[in-house]
Amino acid sequence: MQLDGANHVKRRLHQIHVRRARMREQPVYEQYSDDKSYKLEIHQRADGLYEVRARRKITDEYMGNDWFEYTNLHDMMHLTDTLQSALQIGGELLRNLI
Repeated sequence: MQLDGANHVKRRLHQIHVRRARMREQPVYEQYSDDKSYKLEIHQRADGLYEVRARRKITDEYMGNDWFEYTNLHDMMHLTDTLQSALQIGGELLRNLI
C-alpha cells in the first residue's frame, strides 16, 4: 500500500512540475479584448502543435485596484497544427466571449 501511495505522490509532484513549467512558457501570440477582461494566448507545444488558450481576468476585492490575474477557461482550449488556424480559432473565441 505504501508503494502505491509513494507512486501517487511522485506522479502528482510530476504533474505539478509540468504545470508550472507550462505556466512559464512565453506565448507566440497574445491579444486582449477591448476592455482587457479577456486574453487570448497561442503557445507552441514541444510536439509542434499550437495551443490556443482563452483566459479571463479576475480581480480580488481585498487587493488594490491594480491587482489582477488571468485564469484559463479550460473549456475554451484548442489544439491545431498551424499558426494561421490558431489565429482564426483565437479570433472566433474572443468574438464569442465579448
